[in-house]
Amino acid sequence: MNGYNLSEVAQFGFVSLKLGYNLREQTDQLCRQAGLEPTVTFEGDELTVVRGLVAKGLGVGFVPALAWRCIDNLVPVKLSISNPVCQRIIGVAWREEHYLSLAALQFRQFLIDYFARLEFEEGGHQA
Repeated sequence: MNGYNLSEVAQFGFVSLKLGYNLREQTDQLCRQAGLEPTVTFEGDELTVVRGLVAKGLGVGFVPALAWRCIDNLVPVKLSISNPVCQRIIGVAWREEHYLSLAALQFRQFLIDYFARLEFEEGGHQA
């Protein structure tokens, strides 16, 4: 799938998390990689606030794909950015030599299945 260059949205105001959040640091780094200094017009303490402001058209912003699920009656325009590559790795870890309860084993399997299903739904396994 072809995507946009991040620099193509430089003229828009950005909606972002406040400084100090990991996602904000990651998105600021992506902007630097694209050679732009975003004009942040709104900042929030919660991703749901950022998501809502973006969905209402008050600016552009970085919102992880997982956070776009369950937006009530809002139809945001999602852009796929291909340059720079905008992605995060989410993982789960456990120690093989430590006991895991049945609940922990089931939760681990739920996470693995859930994210595999999301990747497939988002086109991650399409030819």
